[in-house]
Amino acid sequence: MSGPAKVLVVAAGLGGSARHVPLGAARIVSALRAHPATAGRTDPELLVRLASGASADLVRAIRERGPRAVGFSLYVWNRDLLLAAARDLRRTCPGIVLFAGGPEATAEPEGVLAEGLLDFAVAGEGEESAPLALGRVLAGASPGDLPGIVVPDIRAGEPGVSGGALYDPDREPEVRARADLSRLPSPYLDGTLDVSEYGGALWELARGCPFACHFCYESKGCRGVRRFPDDRARDELRAFVRGGAREVFVLDPTFNADPVKAREILALCRREAPGIHFTFEIRAEFLDPALARLFGAIPCSVQAGLQSARPEVLAEVGRPGFDGAEFRRKMGMLSREGVVFGLDLIYGLPGDDPAGFRKSLDYALSLEPNHLDVFRLSVLPGTVLADRAAALGLEREDRPPYGVRSSPTFPAGDLARAEDLARAADYFYTRGRAVGWFRTVLRPLGGSPSSFLESIAGRVREFAGSREDPPHREIEAFQLEILEAAYRSAGAEGLFAGARDLVTLHGAWTRALADGQTTRLRLSRHPDVLFGPASRDLARMVRTVPERPQGWLVRPGREGPVLEPLRG
Repeated sequence: MSGPAKVLVVAAGLGGSARHVPLGAARIVSALRAHPATAGRTDPELLVRLASGASADLVRAIRERGPRAVGFSLYVWNRDLLLAAARDLRRTCPGIVLFAGGPEATAEPEGVLAEGLLDFAVAGEGEESAPLALGRVLAGASPGDLPGIVVPDIRAGEPGVSGGALYDPDREPEVRARADLSRLPSPYLDGTLDVSEYGGALWELARGCPFACHFCYESKGCRGVRRFPDDRARDELRAFVRGGAREVFVLDPTFNADPVKAREILALCRREAPGIHFTFEIRAEFLDPALARLFGAIPCSVQAGLQSARPEVLAEVGRPGFDGAEFRRKMGMLSREGVVFGLDLIYGLPGDDPAGFRKSLDYALSLEPNHLDVFRLSVLPGTVLADRAAALGLEREDRPPYGVRSSPTFPAGDLARAEDLARAADYFYTRGRAVGWFRTVLRPLGGSPSSFLESIAGRVREFAGSREDPPHREIEAFQLEILEAAYRSAGAEGLFAGARDLVTLHGAWTRALADGQTTRLRLSRHPDVLFGPASRDLARMVRTVPERPQGWLVRPGREGPVLEPLRG
């Protein structure tokens, strides 16, 4: 009598950190172990590789394990690799069962089936439907009539199991399965995932979104919000603590849409895991002073999706009612509580143009986020925007990441220049950790932040191209080189010593805080002045505060960075 069928569930990520935990694939492994259709009949295993690897190496690793079935967890960043591996397996192991799930399979099941020569695809959540489908296939039956399961069109001669329903776009709401979250096993609690291997976790608290942004898959996926049980969240958080997690990324695209539930979770984090750093995604309109204080009471970062500062552009993509003054007021709540926050910005949105993008960039930088993530628009399959692309005149890449190539208001050449501007903001502001000095140091140069960043975009492109991931010290040296030339060109050489003090002190402080590094530096003015309100007006500070050059040591400390004067 043969034993249980070996099943591999394959994930390919972008790294080995907490941000890249293969949670989706692990959930399927846990489901296969627990579901009555496959428990005891299958022996599931999670196989994790890097998305940058070669498909031949992946195929070799799969074949060494001798599986009866292989499932692939498909995302934008790994679709090409995993489906190439599937095709190779179909050619070399004709009896193997191949299936796929994930966002790419959900958005475009027909294309995934044909491209990977698969037996079936899972459209939607797979914890219920994947075990049912695999159980049927292993028994020689068709899974095509199951909710959420799509099989190839056998009438067209495509490979796959016999019989079964065909994918019909008109049935789209019916073919996506939605699992009962209270019944799903947790891969963190059943041993499928070990947080110590990643230094942290992705913590899924809810599925779905109450909004309908046209560029986001959630707008046509799980509308409405379903939450995992409170006791599950508590038990997983305790598992993270036992596993020595240092950081946890919360998977809830609108964490504070229910302010009462958000307050409960933040209280849980503070009580159970005070030593873990959390990252949350929020909507600014639901932020209030009490919630901002709770964010400020735990180690965390908060990410808010701005996307654009132009109300007419946001309305075009399903986000009406943007009020720039109100958004600024909400972000001010986070700043007053000392909360680290970041903003997302997209260029290439329908109706936007280069001038509008620069306006949005200037607005975002004026809010002084700790980091700013700027992206080219991706017209993702399965979104409202993809459905409307032709009507809107959007030309996009046919392959992942489906970036917009041109639009009536944002031609290809302007998109390329916007990409350079986004890179300049990334290196000079975000990676350069410039939030503490950016506006102050740029003010004597005149003009807008976006015009300054545009003026150095070519230099930044050269700098970024010469090194893959430069350490902050190299970026700081590059910043000072750029700024010294800019101050000279503006006839403001007399202010540069003060600007250099601000850049180097803030840089040393962030390296001690974030990297555990010690820095020796020489400042022309006391750190209390440079960290104080006088430093907000560089010209006035230089004019009214005398220079007193001195060496300083900035080092990590138990309660945060420590500043010590150097003798001699």
